[in-house]
Amino acid sequence: LQAIKAYRGALRQDPENVKILRDLSMLQVHMRDVAGFVETRNTLLTLKPTNKINWITFAVAKHLAKDYVGAIGVLEAYENTLKGTPPPETSTDRYEHSEMLLYKNELFVEAGRLHKALAHIDEISAQVVDKTGLTHRRAELMLKLGRFEEARKVYEGLVDRNVENIQSHAGLQAATLRRSEAVDRWLDVEVDSATEATLSELYARLRAAH
Repeated sequence: LQAIKAYRGALRQDPENVKILRDLSMLQVHMRDVAGFVETRNTLLTLKPTNKINWITFAVAKHLAKDYVGAIGVLEAYENTLKGTPPPETSTDRYEHSEMLLYKNELFVEAGRLHKALAHIDEISAQVVDKTGLTHRRAELMLKLGRFEEARKVYEGLVDRNVENIQSHAGLQAATLRRSEAVDRWLDVEVDSATEATLSELYARLRAAH
């Protein structure tokens, strides 16, 4: 707290000092001063709007404040600044852009906009590097939206691709049982006879296929 007071005092003398603002923002997030963090990152973005990190960090600040719509708006404003520019050339740039798009998709989910999140996957699929992760996300959203048959087909493809992936099995089980939430471990879950029969039938088919 004393350090934050010292930084604020320094800013009164030099209110546009980027280094002081950046250090202050790190202290604020460390102290869980979310409102202060949002304010400081907004100031940094205003001072240095060409810096990609300032856009992303301001979106994170909005996210921490549970302002999901605001965080999405910041990322969309940043995307608008990229219009007319060449696509990322290096693998690092492509990966960073891909992760930003996936982060935006997660914000749609946390904002409760599941239909938009699913539609957004189609919009960004060509730009996302982690195709398997994107497929998992698509299937998870289908589960949450009650589109069990579609989710089952996607999870079956994921299991065929990697039969040892626990996440794919959990999703396939949930889709088969028509449940919106997957269960990663069944050891502590009471299983009724109908559920057991359904899962037994599922794994009889998987044993035959694999």
